[in-house]
Amino acid sequence: MKKEEHLDSLSRFLEYFQGETDRGAALIGAAMIESKLENLLKSTLVDNFSKSELFNGHNSPIGTFSSKIKLSHALGLISDKEAREANLIRKIRNVFAHDLEEVNFSSQPVCNYCLELQASTPGDLKNEKQYRSLYINSVVLLTLVIWKRPDYVKQQTILRQIICDYEL
Repeated sequence: MKKEEHLDSLSRFLEYFQGETDRGAALIGAAMIESKLENLLKSTLVDNFSKSELFNGHNSPIGTFSSKIKLSHALGLISDKEAREANLIRKIRNVFAHDLEEVNFSSQPVCNYCLELQASTPGDLKNEKQYRSLYINSVVLLTLVIWKRPDYVKQQTILRQIICDYEL
């Protein structure tokens, strides 16, 4: 994807994401991070039939948001801070996804998770209790960090299929 296409795609996401309800923002923000982690993992792994089986379906080894975070972190593709941030975003998403009651960013435990987010923020959003803004800022910054990471990883490490000289 060209740089202009990346920027256009990001711009459309930001506009859509920020205009959503609290529940919509929680779900869409987490989906974006999960998608970027999946892209990162897919761009790192060897391109063979096992690769697609790892991701397809909820019970697949890398089918959940949590497993994508853990594997990305274990492979050194994301930092401790990025893994922690992604896990908080996942926890926030889970509250919105599984609670049938009215939930917003000021609800417990969502607001506490938002206060744990570490992304740099303009002003003093934590003291001002701008929980939604903390979440949005964290999702946007983590998305930006992970977006181009596959290009960097490809320059550093190339995994290849092992070729043996014997047949089974």
